Amino acid sequence: LFIFILVVAMFVSGNLRAAVNIWTNICLVRYRELLGQHPFTASLLHYLGDAYQCLGDLKRAVAFKRESLEMRKYLLGMYSQIRGL
Repeated sequence: LFIFILVVAMFVSGNLRAAVNIWTNICLVRYRELLGQHPFTASLLHYLGDAYQCLGDLKRAVAFKRESLEMRKYLLGMYSQIRGL
């Protein structure tokens, strides 16, 4: 958790490349490994999309945001089935 907060501080302060590097190579790897398809993983994917958008890499931004959206749709579908909605 500490590393995630540190990276958010990097992102907010404008150190986007460092934030992307840590989010991609440490946080995302661990989230996928430990959590799999989870709201936290979807949020991290969205943050990566935001960072790439700020860096002007729109292709990667769209890819990460799309993956985040698809994961959230999947999770919402699972929740709906559990709740009988």
